[in-house]
Amino acid sequence: MILLDDTDIAILRYLKERPGVAKSQEDIAAGAVADRKTVGARLNKLREAGYVKRPDGKKTKDGITDAGIERLNLVVSA
Repeated sequence: MILLDDTDIAILRYLKERPGVAKSQEDIAAGAVADRKTVGARLNKLREAGYVKRPDGKKTKDGITDAGIERLNLVVSA
């Protein structure tokens, strides 16, 4: 299990708002209030942990996974 900071949590929260909808890095950056470069790096980390994924192998959008929702719920309830 990886350590999540405020930016990671903001990204997961934003993606959890509409779990079935994949979002672009630009949308995530705006919704999570972080710059695009930071979001890109964080998405790579969150993908490796299995918390977000690119549906259908698309390279442009990411969505939250069930594992990401579970991890976010653990962090938020703590």
